[in-house]
Amino acid sequence: MNLTKRLRPVCRTALVAAVAATGLLAGGTAQAAPASAATTHIVKPQSATGCSGNVCLYLSGNSGGEVLVQAWARTNTFTGQFHLTGPGVNWYSADQSWKGSKGNYASHSWYAASGGQVCVGAYSDSGTYEGTACENL
Repeated sequence: MNLTKRLRPVCRTALVAAVAATGLLAGGTAQAAPASAATTHIVKPQSATGCSGNVCLYLSGNSGGEVLVQAWARTNTFTGQFHLTGPGVNWYSADQSWKGSKGNYASHSWYAASGGQVCVGAYSDSGTYEGTACENL
């Protein structure tokens, strides 16, 4: 007989005693907790980082629906814009020099009604395709 099977009766006895004692101490009979108290949902913020070509993004979402994206040049500095697309967003960064290795970054936040894919693409002013990085909310 394993330890778990041997401890089950002891645990049940202790639980019944604790419930009974609580009811007696409260001056009445013990009552079960409402069903809503038994089910707890914890919504954790999520984040992701991804790179493709010379474009990287950091994506962070919270339980209130706010989404934050940061985009940067992965290795090579370029002058141009980032283009952010996803649920509820179609945004362009400033046209400027983006330093490689996250020497600087573009940042944008908004409220998204639902999950989905968020992508950041970039072209340099000379027309060079820098890449497109995508992550899911």
